[in-house]
Amino acid sequence: MTTNDYGLQAGNVKIGTKQTIKTVEQGDAAEVFVAQDADPVR
Repeated sequence: MTTNDYGLQAGNVKIGTKQTIKTVEQGDAAEVFVAQDADPVR
């Protein structure tokens, strides 16, 4: 795997609320980035 300038490894990035929540709940997330304009989670 390659690493980009932000330290993220290609293939391990999740995009979207549902995927991110699932990854965090499973304990597989090492780091999470949330945009300032992200939709609130209900």
